[in-house]
Formats: sequence, structure tokens, C-alpha cells
Amino acid sequence: MKYRFSVSDVILAHKCPTHFYLKKIGVNAYFSFPKNRNIGTFVHKVLSHFANSVKTETLFTENQKESFIEYKLYESFKAVSFTTKYRVDYAKAWKYIESTGAYFKMLCGDKSEEYVREMLLLSEEPFKISIENAIIRGKFDLLMKTDNNIRIIDYKTRSENIEIDAIQIALYKFAVEELYGIKVKPVVVYIEEGGIKEEEFTNAEFKEILKQTKSIVREMKLYMSGEKIPPKSMDREVCTHCNLAYNCKKIREEVFNE
Repeated sequence: MKYRFSVSDVILAHKCPTHFYLKKIGVNAYFSFPKNRNIGTFVHKVLSHFANSVKTETLFTENQKESFIEYKLYESFKAVSFTTKYRVDYAKAWKYIESTGAYFKMLCGDKSEEYVREMLLLSEEPFKISIENAIIRGKFDLLMKTDNNIRIIDYKTRSENIEIDAIQIALYKFAVEELYGIKVKPVVVYIEEGGIKEEEFTNAEFKEILKQTKSIVREMKLYMSGEKIPPKSMDREVCTHCNLAYNCKKIREEVFNE
């Protein structure tokens, strides 16, 4: 049997195998997080809109490069705001966008107009890959060309867990190299109100993370086939946000006959 999972499934199985399994069999399982997490979703949409729209825009002079990036980010911010139906702290969200604008301008440096327009290769690109005889689907944030490097970038508006973020970017890197046949540099970009922080990974680190990720996928298949009972999370922080936390023991008794 060919199993099908999402990148989110892999991350969830790493956080809490029990939660992952229950959700896959139809149990109403979810995590409740602070409302300001809406900012992350909103910022992702703005940056995706920006990356897609900037490809069709023409710069007029070299002196307008920085104002062009700011202008297009502002236009994307407005466009996404008009269609957003959930509550967002727009003042705070704009601070994140400003930080990202400074990051893009830093990467552009004194490059030509053509470079600026061609720098953003692919944004919010869906993919499907095979790992451990399972189909993994997902969508990476941004594929960016900078000098002699091509970066696969994952935006974060919070520093959640570097291990989880590493698993996610490893899957994105593996997908891009498998599907497009190009070597990419995996970068997690933490967008903060006062600036940008990058987390990069060496090839050795990537190989180790991918090895761990493949192990997680193998375990997921065992859970779904019934060959192994998924353990519960040992991370109390994860349990704090789980809607099933107070009934976890009872649910496990009913589902797994424990």
C-alpha cells in the first residue's frame, strides 16, 4: 500500500505520534495556539503575493530599486488585507513585512534590474515526492537565486523549534533537488519585528536531518498499518496546546485497547 502524507503530517508525527494517528483516522484533533499566529499566515500570503507580482514589474532606474521593493510589498500587503477574513494585528504584521523588505534589499545589493526581477524563482510551489515508499506532498515558501547560490527559503514569524523547522526545510530541499535536479542551500528565515535571523544547514547536517525524517516516515507507515501503536508525546508543551490532552489516556484505551 502506498501511503500519502503531507509535510504537516510528518511534523505532527514528530511532535506527537498519537495526535497524528487520531487525526488521520478522523478524530477531531487539533492544537490551539495564541491568536497572533494569524500573523504568520497573513505574512506568508503577503510574501507569496509579492514574489508572484514582482516578476511582472519593471524597474525604471537603478535608484528606484529599494523603493520598488517597498512599494510592491506595500501593494501586496494591501491586496491581501482586503481579502483576509480573520483578525490580524496589521500594525505588527507590517513590522514583519518591513523586516522582510530590508532582507530582500540586502540580498539584492547593487545588482541589476534584471537580477532583481529574476531573483525570486518560485513561490508557494506545490510538490509531491516519494520517501520511504510513501508520497509526501507540500508547498515550499520560496526558491531564490542569490549570486552563485539557489536558496530554498522557509519563512517563520516565530522561533518554534529548530528541530521541527529543520525537518521541514530538509523535506523542501529534498523535493527541489529531486524534482528540478538542482542543488539548493536550505535556509530558515525567522522574521522578527526588528530584523531577520537566518538559520542555515551544512550538507552534513542536512544528511543527518533527512535520515531522521525518513525514520519518522517509516514509523508513520507502521502506525497506519496497525503494526505499531503510536506513542504519546513526551513534550508537555505540545500537550498544553492539544484539545485532547485531558482525555488522552481514555482515548488511547478506547482506540488502542491499552
